[in-house]
Amino acid sequence: MLFNPKLLLLAGLCLAHTGAVLAQSSASIAGSVDEAEQMLNRGDSLFTADRPVAALAMYRGAEERSFDPCQVARARLGVAHIHVQSQNPTQAEKTLELLRDGLLACSAGERLEQSQLAADLWMQLQQEARAISILMREIKLRPENWALKSKIAELHFISGNWDEANRCMLKCLSLDIAGIPEEKRMRWLSKAIQLDFITRAGRADSLTSVFESTAARIAPDLVQDCREQIQMIIASEGDDAASMAWAQRILDYAERNDHTAMALAQLRMANAAQRLHRPLEVIIALHEAVKEARLTNQEDLLLEALRQRADFEHQRGNEAEALAAMLEVDEINISILEELQSKPNREVQGFKERFLPEPDPFDRAVIEMNAAKSASNSYGLWPWLAALLGIGLIANARSHRLLNDALRKERRRIIRLRSLVPSDRLPSSLPRNPSPSDAQETDGMEWGNSSLMPNGNFVFERDEDLRSQSIQTFLHALDEEIQAEMNWTMDESVQFSVGPDVRVVIRNFMRGLAEISNSEDAIRVEVEAEKSHWRFCLSSNHTEASKAMQGLFHGKDALASSRWNELHSQLRKIAGKIQVERISPIEEKVTLTLPFT
Repeated sequence: MLFNPKLLLLAGLCLAHTGAVLAQSSASIAGSVDEAEQMLNRGDSLFTADRPVAALAMYRGAEERSFDPCQVARARLGVAHIHVQSQNPTQAEKTLELLRDGLLACSAGERLEQSQLAADLWMQLQQEARAISILMREIKLRPENWALKSKIAELHFISGNWDEANRCMLKCLSLDIAGIPEEKRMRWLSKAIQLDFITRAGRADSLTSVFESTAARIAPDLVQDCREQIQMIIASEGDDAASMAWAQRILDYAERNDHTAMALAQLRMANAAQRLHRPLEVIIALHEAVKEARLTNQEDLLLEALRQRADFEHQRGNEAEALAAMLEVDEINISILEELQSKPNREVQGFKERFLPEPDPFDRAVIEMNAAKSASNSYGLWPWLAALLGIGLIANARSHRLLNDALRKERRRIIRLRSLVPSDRLPSSLPRNPSPSDAQETDGMEWGNSSLMPNGNFVFERDEDLRSQSIQTFLHALDEEIQAEMNWTMDESVQFSVGPDVRVVIRNFMRGLAEISNSEDAIRVEVEAEKSHWRFCLSSNHTEASKAMQGLFHGKDALASSRWNELHSQLRKIAGKIQVERISPIEEKVTLTLPFT
């Protein structure tokens, strides 16, 4: 029963089917991996051939088809490289963030190569910390790799982490590995000396001795380049004495038969001596630099030497030598221009017709897609016409609204002004040729008591006493006449006379305020005298008098409108002025500016 033939046959069929499925899936996966690898290689070749659009399509196709994390990381690295070259930093950063973990699935050699490329891309994006983090992760996996340590030290140097760069550079110098080239050690020594002057570590002398001992086994050109870099950094740090010493060392090791190198070394020596305020050495160095520059037959080098010589001579007051050097500079420039003009085969600048190469199929597809998109969204001039018409209608409606608002405000102002005019000032129906008796009656109405107070009393328009009175006498009489609670403030030294017209204005004003004031709060009166006029000031808290002050020019006090209009008319006759102001949240003040008699 345990070995039933039917069951064995069924189990064999199931195993055969499972094996076929697994074989087919493994074949498809292998095919997709091979296809992705081909697309990656094709993308690399297209990117090298300066066809980034086609390379981008290949990289994205490989990313979609592959299940291998290493291939996906390589594809994303290619996409990031294209974004960096296309000045698209945002997309490049996003892509580089995605490929970080995928590099761990690659082999050791490929992971090292791709990690260095990713670090270079982060450096181009000015993200030195990201580049250092990628290399630090790689060096944990390969601690014996001196190239990674050197790269990390250079990244710290470029990013300005001087202490960390100095520490890493000293670690590189302490490596005892046979495969390190002497040129690389020379560059490490150069960077270490520069960092020592930057950080003021105090190891420059020992490093310099090692540098000079190593220089004997290196090509002289490379050694001179390292010396020039060291001297430039020292000069930028402000150590003029050390800069002068390194400039002298560059001059000592310069090839005597190489006039260009000698001229540049003498110019460097002159600049260092000038910073140390050693004019004699500057003169000697500039003289030798000009002499060596003449032997090189290089006009640009000779011009630079002559300019520096003229500048130095001008600074120390030797105008004759400076002028002679600049005249020689002008002669050389003129000869260069004449030589350019006399060339028979001189290239004529102008536009030339050239045939463009056939565009890339991917580029053509992008251009056609953009053209189709722009054509589908084009509606002609109708949207512009509709927009202009809409803007015109909006502007017309706005102008009509503003005009209606202005007319409404003007109508309200006219109604308010008409409400302020007293009835006795309205045009009367007198005959055009009045009789003498009518004229006398009209004159009596003009100078009589035509306006009424709210209590029925007449408003004074003239005083019975036409003589001038002193201000003290007038205020005493006014206090007795009004019989209201008032606080008077006036300096005892104030002495002037008040005419009848001014007395009428003040009397009418005080009578009007006294009638509508309550007895709880007194009206405060202050008299001030100036050279050409004097002021009569009244202030009150929130009483009926205060409300009347607020409504002087607004016609809000309907009962007193006749009184205030009469007061305005009288003030115009004597060239006076009324000023209403709010001096506190609960207090108003009225100031009458009146002339002297």
